Amino acid sequence: MKAQQYNWLLLRGLATEQAQWSRFKTMIEGEAEEKDVLCLDIPGAGDHFQEKSPLSIDHYVYFLREKFLAKKKQGPYALVAISMGAMIGMRWKELFPKDFEKSIFLNTSSKDIAPFYKRAKPSGIKFFLNVATKTTMHERVKTILNFTTNLLDEKKKEELTNQLSETYTKRPISKENQLRQLLSASLFKAPKRIDGDLLFLVGKKDRLVDYHCSVKLSQRFQAKVFIHEEAGHDLPLDDPEWILEKIHQW
Repeated sequence: MKAQQYNWLLLRGLATEQAQWSRFKTMIEGEAEEKDVLCLDIPGAGDHFQEKSPLSIDHYVYFLREKFLAKKKQGPYALVAISMGAMIGMRWKELFPKDFEKSIFLNTSSKDIAPFYKRAKPSGIKFFLNVATKTTMHERVKTILNFTTNLLDEKKKEELTNQLSETYTKRPISKENQLRQLLSASLFKAPKRIDGDLLFLVGKKDRLVDYHCSVKLSQRFQAKVFIHEEAGHDLPLDDPEWILEKIHQW
């Protein structure tokens, strides 16, 4: 698969916004050349931080699809979606199978393929509680990056912490919306079938979600899966080059 053959939609999930794509967005823009690279934020985050987050994945799909149809350009689109964003992407692909020719799902899960303690590991639950105790945005972002990434060196992590702290201070995701997003993700059940070309990418050392969740979903949909042996939950921050390499290989 060549990136320049497609326009791209990038979709993040629980308690994150488009700024957190960071270097991956820049890299795929370079790969896609003249094609469109569109980022959309879920309601309650980013451009839509003042919206109330829905409690149903379907509501996220319809909200985002309206924005997508208003902004999309001519030509086929490929979707890259991570975590809760991938849950939204799977349901979107089921409801509107022609919107994306290719769909790439990163580090995701579903209620019907894994018990709750694999969808949110005990270390993940402790992480959420730890973030809630932090009193400054800088402390919260640093705690999040320390837990969700494995491969960022300290200099890059500190630079990213400063950048995202500024972003999330200007466009905060409220605790209420974080809880609403968490609830909608916890209730999500994956489709029984999705038509089209699907790829699953997963970090084996994800400390938030058990990587077997993505593997099981790839088996359900008879889709290709690649496993990064060292990466954590935020795969686009940990190793964007690897993601692009696997997209090309696919």
